[in-house]
Amino acid sequence: MNAKNLDYKAHDISYELGTDGGQIQNSNSANFSFGKPMHLDLSTAIRNKGLERVLPGWARDVLDPTYQPYVAPPQVRPDTP
Repeated sequence: MNAKNLDYKAHDISYELGTDGGQIQNSNSANFSFGKPMHLDLSTAIRNKGLERVLPGWARDVLDPTYQPYVAPPQVRPDTP
């Protein structure tokens, strides 16, 4: 996962407004991704606790070769016109 050098996005305003959050990838995505190859049914545990809307980035398997990662926009310096 480190080799993928993924941009980290702690939160996404679209997620906070009730959508799927775009392409959030964060520690929740990492936990989900690590649980899959171990065949852990983490999603059911999260759902049973009613936490699915508390964990942005959940259900994003960043280790899936078809995953399209979130890429942060380039930083603009404040003195740049």
